[in-house]
Amino acid sequence: MTGFMPVDLSALLNRISLASAHKKNALLPVFEAVQNARQAIEAKNGTEHPYDGKIKVSVMRDLNGFITEFVIDDDGVGLNEENYLAFRTPYTDHNLKRGGRGFGRIIGHKVFARIFYHSNFINENNEFTTRTFEFCTDYGNEIKEKAGDFAQDILETGTTVRLQNFNEHFLRHASLSTETISELLLAHFFSQFAQSSMPELVLQDGENVVNLGLAFTEILHTSGDPHTITVNLNDGSTHQLQASLMRVKKKGASPHIISLLAHGRGVGEARDITQMLGNIKLQDDNGTALILIGCVEGPLLEERLNAERTNFDLHPKDIDFIMREVKGLIVAEEQEKFDQIRDKQQIIIKQLLIDNPDLKTALSDSSLSEFLQKLRFSDRDKNSIQERLSLEKARVEGRLRAMKGELIKNLRDPDTGKRAHEYYIKSSEHNKNELAKYVALRKSVLEVFEELRGYQDDTGKYPYEDTVHELIFPRFKSNETVDYSGHNLWLVDDRLSFVNYISSDRTLAGKSRQKGEKVTDILCYEDCGIWSTGEDVSSGHLIMVEFKRPGRSGYTRQDNPVQQVYDTLHYIREQGSLKTENGRTIEVDKKIPAIIYIVADRDPSFTKILEHEDFEETWDHRGYFKFHKNLRAYIEVITFDKLLLDAKARNKAFLARLFPEDYSL
Repeated sequence: MTGFMPVDLSALLNRISLASAHKKNALLPVFEAVQNARQAIEAKNGTEHPYDGKIKVSVMRDLNGFITEFVIDDDGVGLNEENYLAFRTPYTDHNLKRGGRGFGRIIGHKVFARIFYHSNFINENNEFTTRTFEFCTDYGNEIKEKAGDFAQDILETGTTVRLQNFNEHFLRHASLSTETISELLLAHFFSQFAQSSMPELVLQDGENVVNLGLAFTEILHTSGDPHTITVNLNDGSTHQLQASLMRVKKKGASPHIISLLAHGRGVGEARDITQMLGNIKLQDDNGTALILIGCVEGPLLEERLNAERTNFDLHPKDIDFIMREVKGLIVAEEQEKFDQIRDKQQIIIKQLLIDNPDLKTALSDSSLSEFLQKLRFSDRDKNSIQERLSLEKARVEGRLRAMKGELIKNLRDPDTGKRAHEYYIKSSEHNKNELAKYVALRKSVLEVFEELRGYQDDTGKYPYEDTVHELIFPRFKSNETVDYSGHNLWLVDDRLSFVNYISSDRTLAGKSRQKGEKVTDILCYEDCGIWSTGEDVSSGHLIMVEFKRPGRSGYTRQDNPVQQVYDTLHYIREQGSLKTENGRTIEVDKKIPAIIYIVADRDPSFTKILEHEDFEETWDHRGYFKFHKNLRAYIEVITFDKLLLDAKARNKAFLARLFPEDYSL
């Protein structure tokens, strides 16, 4: 019989998906040939010395260095009648018992154009015999025998497989180097090398000869005993697997990996777990860098192996579960290193919670230590940990919204009171954290203002008032385009954050201020009564803020901030109206009350003017105030020191109330 058992190999191959981009897939037929050679040697030697044999992989190249052929030789039992029958029959029990799929030799045609076999074996008459044939995909003529005569001079059994010429889709891999081929062979048969269940395996590529067993011995540092891990699959079933951890000498940028095995052989690409382990660095006592290699195997993986031996019929979540279990073994073995990572993460989290108090919401449903365990070891910088805290915060907020919805939906339930109290506690904590975020932001602004206040250039001059102005409210803008979170008028007075209209360096006509135009730095209009002391406020209030350069001196009776704000107030009242940035007109009564803030440092010349204008000192002696009865205006002079100290005091009260154990100014 020279044919294959009735299977249309061409049709079968067309249904096989084998990604040509992967180097490992280009060598799958080579791996299969080596595995068959290994099993042939085991069958020949029996149980006493099962792997006492030799496998040689030869690489043939053309004059340009491109691979034209792989030749795999072994000194195993050969293609005797039993093996030959199994060869011609896909999916036999013979193959399954040895962990095969009866598919490896078929998939060779997915990668290579032609495949030849030559085998020496002992026939049923105990005579040496040769069998040579080409393995094809022609239906009914898959095996084209070349010779099979009795040969007296054959002294050794064994098989030679020739894989010739890459198919078009795999031609890109014809330039694979000796080093790459040897690395891929080592990776695929790593478990067999580790368990000393691989015969001598030699790779010869021209003058380059690599003994892979010796190469494995040179890189292996330590190999631990297998651990049993329990895997709970997505389908609800539970299985046990064996996981072995090895440390090998690192080469280049080699990552820490986990390889899933079936019958001792790597399946698919090894999983890079370097990020999962937080890029930990390992080395031996001599400082040689090491990498971790985890090998996982067991009946589950053998049962779920696909026909092409390229993947497993497992849900992605199942693979992730296995990865996490092996990660747990690694963490246990390298506990000190991972404890150091956790300690650094904890320091970053605590600082983030101080800088961003609203993120405390992320810990509403878990402790800090519990949240730490959820962090990836690769989350080792401020940005990545803040991202994780923000994500957890969003989840907590989502649960709060759901809790509120359920509460409203089931108001008549007997336990509504209990659940309402629980919601109140959780939402109160969340709202407190949100307020703390705003207060912490104000703390940062105060720090910037303090730095700005103390800055002097090379000539000893302080920043222009425009710089201070820009920090407190963006120039040439209004609150029609800048919301309350975009300005810092609270530095002057907290109530300024809530007035109806704010205009910064803009004319009464609603345009940006031009040089020389009479306009106050910040002009506000308010008609909601937050400035009221009980009198009729139907006509609203004007609020003016005027900045002077820190450290300015040399004021005169004609040129000083007090006279300037008087003149500006007269001008605004005379105009009778002002236009907003969006063109809306606000009517201004000629007797509209005004509140005026002058932010300026005092020097002897300014102090003299204030005393002449009958201003009174504030209780802390850092400012002045006056109510001008005829102008219906309250004027307050605030030094930069007072502005900073008062704002800090107000903010400190918030911080101390919100988080007395964590925050200070």
